[in-house]
Amino acid sequence: LETNSVFAQAGVTLGDVVERVDGELFQSTPEFVQQLINGSGDVTLDMIRYETGEPYTVTVNVADLSLTAGVHIRAVSLESPADEAGLKPGDVITHIDGTPIDFEDPSGTLIEMTIARAGTPMALSYLRDGEQLVTTLIPRVNPPEGEGRMGIAIESYYTTADGVSFVPSVPQEKMIPQTLDKAIAYGFNQTGEIIGAIITLPKQLIDGTISPEEARPVSVVGISRIGAEFLQRSISEGAPGLILNFIAMVSIFLGVTNLLPVPPLDGGRILFVLIEIVRGKPVPIRIEAMIIRIGLYIILALAVLVIIYDIINPFTIPG
Repeated sequence: LETNSVFAQAGVTLGDVVERVDGELFQSTPEFVQQLINGSGDVTLDMIRYETGEPYTVTVNVADLSLTAGVHIRAVSLESPADEAGLKPGDVITHIDGTPIDFEDPSGTLIEMTIARAGTPMALSYLRDGEQLVTTLIPRVNPPEGEGRMGIAIESYYTTADGVSFVPSVPQEKMIPQTLDKAIAYGFNQTGEIIGAIITLPKQLIDGTISPEEARPVSVVGISRIGAEFLQRSISEGAPGLILNFIAMVSIFLGVTNLLPVPPLDGGRILFVLIEIVRGKPVPIRIEAMIIRIGLYIILALAVLVIIYDIINPFTIPG
């Protein structure tokens, strides 16, 4: 935070946390930055003072705000591709293979690229102490459990032309009470986004946006491991939203899966009802029971195979 920046002159100090922009909450750093960009002049920021934890409000003129995007490296795993390439905590990745990091979702862009380029060289341009450097690494196809393909912990990073940097405030993250109507609306919105992601999953697999390894089925063993990692991060980072969002996501996935037209799932029962409506009479009980029995055997067999695969090749969270 440079002392001559518009934020410093408005009374913002290093480490202070932004909670609202013009009274509106935001869910991520990219969303916060977009709200700043959408501001036509003065914007009001609800802040929390880093040193005291006291809330305060400032007004900042963002009419001439100029921002650049990058990915800030918070940690580097030993003997990982990033470590071997010379990357260090504090470095800011600005370009991938010569292309600037996507402004709308810097971290997401890097994660997608590492998935797409797994096993092949990838050039990264990064800033270290104001100096622009370049390195090349090869993202791992099968990273160790708990590590990403490059072996780094990252966060989206934005910098203004006058020297103000914005990064997620994970250590100070907290649940902010909302009115009932806003909480319900937010819940419906998030549920819709997750269901939409599930529906578009086959398309993403076909066009190569995500790899089959990242979209593979996960058993109760894999879910337990992932849940344990989210719980550990929630506790260490003081961010209960991480584990709560994970639980909600698993519940939605189970709900959508249960609607698949496969006996003996509820979707299979719906399929039999639709057949009865079309035929004007129900499927014979003997045939229905046989189909349900076959479906059950197939589901149980798949469950056993997925459990074995999760034990042999544990699923890891990309990053």
